Amino acid sequence: MLYGLAHCCVCLLVVALLGGGIAGYIVPGIMRDYIIDVVEDCLIQTSDDDLSDDCSTYFKTNSHSDSPAQLQQFYFYHVTNVADMLAGNDPQPRPVMEKRGPYVFRQYFELMDVKWENSDEKLSYFEYQWWEWDQAASCDGCSPDDDMTMVNQAFNSLLYIAANIDGASGIPIPSAQSFFTQITILFQSLVPETYSRAGTGVAAILEALYQGANAGDACTNTADPGHADCLTILDLKNAIAFLSANDLLPVLTEEDIYFETHSVREWIYGFNSTTLENIFTVENNAINSLGQGFGLIEQMAAFGIYDAEQRIYFNGTYEENVQYWNYSRETKYTGDSDKLKYLEYFKYQNGTMSDPSWWAHPIFQPSGHSFSWDGIKSPTAQGIGNDALKNGDPITLWISEVRHPVEFIFVEDRKQGEVELKRYMVSDNEYKSAYEYEANEKWLMYNRGGVTDLTAVRGMPTYVTPPSYKKSAYEFMNAFYGQENGDDSELAYIDFEPEFGMAWGGYKTLQYSFLSISDPVCDMSVTASLGLVYLCLDKLKWAVSPETDPNLYSKDPGYMGASGIILADPAVSWATGVMTPLSVTYEKSSATDENVDDWEKYVIGTRDGMDQWEDLAWIGIVLGLTCICCQVGLVWMCIRENTMEKQLNSPGSTPDYNFGGGESNF
Repeated sequence: MLYGLAHCCVCLLVVALLGGGIAGYIVPGIMRDYIIDVVEDCLIQTSDDDLSDDCSTYFKTNSHSDSPAQLQQFYFYHVTNVADMLAGNDPQPRPVMEKRGPYVFRQYFELMDVKWENSDEKLSYFEYQWWEWDQAASCDGCSPDDDMTMVNQAFNSLLYIAANIDGASGIPIPSAQSFFTQITILFQSLVPETYSRAGTGVAAILEALYQGANAGDACTNTADPGHADCLTILDLKNAIAFLSANDLLPVLTEEDIYFETHSVREWIYGFNSTTLENIFTVENNAINSLGQGFGLIEQMAAFGIYDAEQRIYFNGTYEENVQYWNYSRETKYTGDSDKLKYLEYFKYQNGTMSDPSWWAHPIFQPSGHSFSWDGIKSPTAQGIGNDALKNGDPITLWISEVRHPVEFIFVEDRKQGEVELKRYMVSDNEYKSAYEYEANEKWLMYNRGGVTDLTAVRGMPTYVTPPSYKKSAYEFMNAFYGQENGDDSELAYIDFEPEFGMAWGGYKTLQYSFLSISDPVCDMSVTASLGLVYLCLDKLKWAVSPETDPNLYSKDPGYMGASGIILADPAVSWATGVMTPLSVTYEKSSATDENVDDWEKYVIGTRDGMDQWEDLAWIGIVLGLTCICCQVGLVWMCIRENTMEKQLNSPGSTPDYNFGGGESNF
């Protein structure tokens, strides 16, 4: 009986060892495929998925308590010497800027009204985004209600637009028909002391201009060459006088003209520009009381400026977002039949093609430039099983802030915990000017390099660079404003998990700048300027590029010699303006520790276990075979022993070997 029990135990051991060894060559492969299937099934969303499971709910929103935090840090270039700049000092001081922050908001999203299309090949949705203040992550003592004073972007932009309109129309500056001149006169009229100043104020200068223009009764003589100019001056003089006398002109200070002060929250999520708001007020008051305005609204509309609102991001309720974005939806591939296309765009904001007006320029690209959304990859996913990502090849993905797809290149392998990642950064080609890299012509990179010009998109001169003008030809502007140069740690990157193409972490960094220009009338004589030198915008004298090489500054934003601008005084040239920093945004997001732990446990840990099992499978087989040999030996011995026992105990045994009874031979 004991032999039988031992035999059974050995048999079980043999089965276990052989089975485990053989399974070691079969099961790990099955388990690896199972892990891939589980991850892919979680990533790829289809209409028959359980919409309440974690895969679906975490795909649709990052508002869960354990979702990875997407934090945006904002810094603002606050001007600290406003009083000094308004004091009328000669030379005019530059703005002294203090980079204040970080002011941190957490960004949330939720995909609303998700719909599947084409047998689950595509899904469409409306993406609702909102932001909430994060006190703990912000600077000590900081509040979203802190005021920031910046150089007035809207006013400087309006001057630049006006100058280009005059240039395109062949109208000299200053002159009666000049849009630039009218803007200058109008805003100086809104400062009461400037309007009424004896001899050199707005009222006095307009009267002198009228008297000069009407010296030969030009205003009534239709055959006089100066008839149109005379009427323009007369209408402007009378309109402003009427509005002033009837308290229909808004009252501004010089600070209101040259600077804007708003809270941090307003700078990010919207405010009514003092400059633009007053233009609409003056225009509407003139139309309502005089039957016609100054034509400013129409001129601004031609540049896409339809209201006084300025913002970086729109932050409102879901209903407000639907209205603001006109319920524009995105459509992406699910990856259900082609995993490589996972979350690629098919449509963006309802369109299959991008808006050509984003990249329109009256000289370089009058018809604009448009590209197809079909196949454009998003920053969050590069497709499942993308060999380009696995091999560290260049990839291209959509970056909304610069309004075009951007090439990224692999720079190094990284790890988050035990999760292996590939870090990608913006390719150097993306920073090159159109003169160096022809492919950037369509993105209007007609500068010395490193500056994305969003003027056509935003309606006002707006430029995007890395923080501190890094990777651009304009780092010298840091010294101009008393700022330090940045370093490579401020450059954007994305860390991808290469097998499934998911972004595990990212760092988006952007600096927004605008254009400040001087007023060339300030350099003209009284005669050449028609007396308007007394009304020139002298507090902008600082806005002159420090670059003195015409071969260089002629390629810069703010170069005033490229639009056919005519100055009434040929002895004066319009100095190239300067980019003025407004704000810097650092946006960082990363997988949580829990995400990393789960991946290490369920994906990496399981795979490592399978690898170890597969590596040791041969030992089980060898031990199993050894046990079989041992079992065979034991069986043989048992058989041999049983045979001997039968021989010894049988009746035919000889007395010589019968030790149990009978007589002994000894």
